[in-house]
Amino acid sequence: MTRRKPASRFRLAQQGNVVLEFAITAGIFLSLAVGGIDVGLLWWAKNSLQVTAAMTARCMALGSCADPAAYAVQMAGNWTVAGAISASNVTLSTMSQCYGTGGTYSQFSMVTITAPFWAGLPPPLPHIALQASACYPAQL
Repeated sequence: MTRRKPASRFRLAQQGNVVLEFAITAGIFLSLAVGGIDVGLLWWAKNSLQVTAAMTARCMALGSCADPAAYAVQMAGNWTVAGAISASNVTLSTMSQCYGTGGTYSQFSMVTITAPFWAGLPPPLPHIALQASACYPAQL
């Protein structure tokens, strides 16, 4: 019967600690990495809807598109994913002021897009509603 030296028992105990430390830090790192990707995706989706709203407001004000809601759906599909929004998510209006400023223009075209966050991610992100709005002066 051989007796182990105390140093070898200490080495085995250290290997167990390394596995435990790796499990703790890997879990935290993985959570931060996935969370960062989720926040980046949310920011990209919001920005894409904002660009879509601005382009649709311009199209509506200039009269260069026959159906602005269909144009918004097409643009959102080009900027994000196909089917990201529907025509029911798009609100079109004309008004005399835009965000409280009238300026030299007498009429503005305003587009508001409200859509749920469509990424299919775990809570709390799927319950976020994205909203983007833009105005453009109507050319008379």
